[in-house]
Amino acid sequence: MIQKIPSVETLLKLLDDEDNVARAAILQLLMHYSSELPEILRQLQECDNAILRKRSHQIQSLITFRQRRLNLHNILKNHCRTFSISKALIEMHFMWYEKEKNADPVELYLDLLNDYSSNNADSLQNLVAFLKEKNFTALPDNTIAAELYMAGDVLKNLAGINSFMCALVLAINEDLKLGLEIEVINFEHKFYIYERSSDTIVDILQHWQIRKKNFSGEKHFSSNQLLKFIGSLCFCNAIQTDAFRCVLILGEILSENHDLSALPYPYGSSDRKLNQQDKTAE
Repeated sequence: MIQKIPSVETLLKLLDDEDNVARAAILQLLMHYSSELPEILRQLQECDNAILRKRSHQIQSLITFRQRRLNLHNILKNHCRTFSISKALIEMHFMWYEKEKNADPVELYLDLLNDYSSNNADSLQNLVAFLKEKNFTALPDNTIAAELYMAGDVLKNLAGINSFMCALVLAINEDLKLGLEIEVINFEHKFYIYERSSDTIVDILQHWQIRKKNFSGEKHFSSNQLLKFIGSLCFCNAIQTDAFRCVLILGEILSENHDLSALPYPYGSSDRKLNQQDKTAE
């Protein structure tokens, strides 16, 4: 028998319920009306009932987070034919810092774009000189510290892992429509920006050095592959720091079949934990 979902008006009247379990169930049901809620929430946020005002802001935050998670999922799963690299990096930041007050990556990134577009001509040399002058510093991709690949942190502190810096170069080229024919390559576990027309590379780890490519056999990374690499570092960090929500979100996005049973407890199956305990007992 199909159960009928209560009307949105009925659910909204129940939002001031003091029982946490009941309130959580009501919020979950309200998500079925996500397309109808924005206008209703705007009205509630200005009503006289303080509890309803608070609940309406909570619902708005939940809707926003779910949409950001869907955006990140579609980008990293390559379900979008066209996507913005900067949007993916920013969505990853908001996934990690869902409720924490942190540097605003959107504002910082727009400021960076404005600074470049008002002072520079369109060439790889000028873009590299601009980022070098801004004192952006790259570190090797052998760390999983989140502040080195979360957009707001990197743009604020001017330091990030090499792969993120490569993504930043691609993003600026894309968003300002500079038309630079550049891509990311990886040789001996190190990322470079590569300009095919001049056969030159940008070695960001070597203080943004531009030089002729003097090696062969490199692997070419698409934007999506580069973003997945950064996402995998975030996933490892989430496991290490017990960021449960991020583990589940990124695990679903990065895995092929959504199977997380191979992960250590508590993310994997309880049977896996019991098997490990049995082996320890033996």
